[in-house]
Amino acid sequence: MRSVQWLIVSVCLALLPVIPASGELLPEELTLQYRVSLGSAELGSLSTRLRRTGDVYIVDSRTQAEGLASILLGGDVKESCMFSVKANEVQTRNYEVIREGRRGYRHSVKFDWQAGTIQFKNGETRPLPNGYTVDNCSVPFAFMVGKPDTFTNRTMHIVGGNRIRHFTNLSITEERLATPLGVLDSIRIEQQRHGRPERTFTVWVAPSRGNLPVKIVERRPSRVTTMLLTSVSGL
Repeated sequence: MRSVQWLIVSVCLALLPVIPASGELLPEELTLQYRVSLGSAELGSLSTRLRRTGDVYIVDSRTQAEGLASILLGGDVKESCMFSVKANEVQTRNYEVIREGRRGYRHSVKFDWQAGTIQFKNGETRPLPNGYTVDNCSVPFAFMVGKPDTFTNRTMHIVGGNRIRHFTNLSITEERLATPLGVLDSIRIEQQRHGRPERTFTVWVAPSRGNLPVKIVERRPSRVTTMLLTSVSGL
């Protein structure tokens, strides 16, 4: 479930009709709640909270498994990050993920934008790749502050745990979508992972709700995982 937590990506959003102009439009506080399911079986929920301190944003996210899923998955997953917004882009300062339970782990990452490096907890240092680099828990807010040219013709790199995933855009279409928040006009964005063409992510963002990702579907040969936004506080 960690692999789908915030893998919400796009490299070509030129068709989006409404995109806020700057990070100043992010609210002082924002809480998003998603329902997570595997096929037709409900796995649990994901809650993420944004709060602003000066020019820095802090995010805390928790994926909580329920019922049988809590036994199979072994524990909740917590993610946190700190970022600023510059030129309509999220710039992460640090990121951490903790998995609780019998298969627990803890990974942390620091981003040095002046040096152009990503520093992992295990001591590995990598150069920042060309394109747009964010982390798992800051992805939804990258959508909220971006302009079309923030994403067009660029690869998006998602840092999660101790690795970086790379994504390109397959298609962008408009779709009227029924959600727990009501029927919304949305932009449907289908993504493909580099080197894993059988793995795709489809994301629906709602321009009328500040480009919030209201639905995310991850497809793999062995499973289909869906995240559906059920509630929003602060927007």
